[in-house]
Amino acid sequence: MRSVAVVLGITGRLRPDGVEVLAAHLARFTALGDPLVVDVAELRIEDGESVRRLVSILDAECHLHATDWVLVADTAARQLLEGADEAVLHARSVPDALQHFIGAISSRRNLRLAT
Repeated sequence: MRSVAVVLGITGRLRPDGVEVLAAHLARFTALGDPLVVDVAELRIEDGESVRRLVSILDAECHLHATDWVLVADTAARQLLEGADEAVLHARSVPDALQHFIGAISSRRNLRLAT
């Protein structure tokens, strides 16, 4: 059985000087070929610029490797991301994010069956 997505839960504190290091670790998962769920709901974010930069770097890596991804963020992080790249999918929880991918898989299957 194939998994729906790789779930990456990030905890701790995100400081401006740690964005590139964290982004480099996350970028390794973009080449796996599986969709990603990046959960930052438990991440303490010190400033909006850091989280916007992290999301921007990760989004670029995902586009480079044609990897679908969803960001799980709490209300505070979503507010910090307002005005950032609107193309990034957001979810309120990991189950919601996984449901997005399950729905996409189901739609592709139905499309193949219809042809």
